[in-house]
Amino acid sequence: MGLQENLAAAKAAVDYVVGFGLKASNLRSGRAAEAGGYENLIGTSIGDKNQGPLVQKLGVVRAKHFTDIRKAAASYISAGVGNCTEQAEIALLKVFDDYPKARPLDLMAFSNKDYDHVWLGIGLASDWNKPGPKGLQNLRNWGKDAVWCDPWQSGGVWFAIDDFVKGKVRNLSAIYKCDSARRVAEGKPISMMHVD
Repeated sequence: MGLQENLAAAKAAVDYVVGFGLKASNLRSGRAAEAGGYENLIGTSIGDKNQGPLVQKLGVVRAKHFTDIRKAAASYISAGVGNCTEQAEIALLKVFDDYPKARPLDLMAFSNKDYDHVWLGIGLASDWNKPGPKGLQNLRNWGKDAVWCDPWQSGGVWFAIDDFVKGKVRNLSAIYKCDSARRVAEGKPISMMHVD
């Protein structure tokens, strides 16, 4: 498949996941929705992303292998909750099932001292993780057909990695310190799960 097909698969996956209306325990909007409004968070610890009913609902076992994802995804949807990892896993299933030529698929993870994040990578080149300058993962190696598919962030986003590298699109807000290709590279992204 090419870039346009990978972008279409990513859009369909984002729309699919967003359609479930999952609440994220690590997003203030999800915690407020679960509490019945922001006013109900005042004076409680529920506003803390590590407290409250969504954290308990999210107490599901995350998939470790591709064969576990269907069961895990069903539990996320049933509970009505999912942070970035859970939403990326559901997106992976959608693309896997409905777009058989959109390969490979990678559950990508990024981490720096301030933040961590998981999203779905579609169509990454086989040598995407070849070291770049100073040993960092060079997003320029991810390939011309590589797509970032992320149902969690900003109500759902998808974009070509090439556009991200060229600064045509931005990723997460600068407060998360992974809003540019350079900052993502510094977070040494890895593939947590690869599907050919």
